[in-house]
Amino acid sequence: MGRIFRPGFQAVAIKEQDIDAIISMKDPKAAMVYLCAVRFGDISDEGIAGATGLDLFSVQKAVAALCSAGLLGTEETECPSGGGEELAASMEDRVFAAMAQETEKLFGYAFSGEDLAALLRIYRTKKLPAEVILQLAQFYKADTRRKHGPGRRLRMSVMEKMAAVWEENGIDTLEKAEDYIRRQESYQTAEGDIKRILQIYGRELVASEKQYVESWLSMGFSPEAIKLAYDRTIERIHEMNFRYMDKIIINWHEKGLHTLPEIEAGDTVRGTARRVRKAEPEKKTKAPSAEEASRLLKLIERMGE
Repeated sequence: MGRIFRPGFQAVAIKEQDIDAIISMKDPKAAMVYLCAVRFGDISDEGIAGATGLDLFSVQKAVAALCSAGLLGTEETECPSGGGEELAASMEDRVFAAMAQETEKLFGYAFSGEDLAALLRIYRTKKLPAEVILQLAQFYKADTRRKHGPGRRLRMSVMEKMAAVWEENGIDTLEKAEDYIRRQESYQTAEGDIKRILQIYGRELVASEKQYVESWLSMGFSPEAIKLAYDRTIERIHEMNFRYMDKIIINWHEKGLHTLPEIEAGDTVRGTARRVRKAEPEKKTKAPSAEEASRLLKLIERMGE
């Protein structure tokens, strides 16, 4: 049993095999983190970073390595959940380590062990390359800022769900990711226009409303055409109703009418009525005949007698 003695302080006992294990790691940072963890007991990664002067990522890497070696996770300290050995091994992966550091910068706060474990799950189980994961992180940050404004805290749990959507849609290359982001940005611009058309302000579309809007846009309708459907909905039922408006748009879609000129020309209800009105010649007032005029004058004379 080895012991560390400091004048005026209580002795801290360290098992000889633990000392041997620390020495065999040949990692001064891990040794510093271990001594700090043993000295202070239940201390956070941030606390260790403050006490040792190490950056947080180095602390997290050392903690993962110590957990893997069985030197942490005892009564004195706890290892982060998510698999200490797996985290320790991941830190030896330079690609993952670099990606984790860049993602941490994007998020704007120091990752916990849980955050790192979630990021590792994305990297390992979602089969997304590191550059695609970074692209996802950038998109998540931009999308959150657009929806909620600056200052909204990013959460790795949300990004993990988004990663599942990307995996499901086969977005596994930079080219596919960039194309997806362009389409999303285009949709978001159109969605903003449609919200103004529908006079929806100060809130996001709810799930059912978003499904309608996504359906209309996917069918190829522009915001201008959607505005015409909105105007006709208000004109006919005097209130906004997504289901009624959807019927108008589906009717146009089934007829192959998607642009304003196509709708104006091909909508049979309105177009036919306009064509009939244009085709009808103006009715001219027929002048009375001499016989009709004579009868009228005689009638007036009798009325005056």
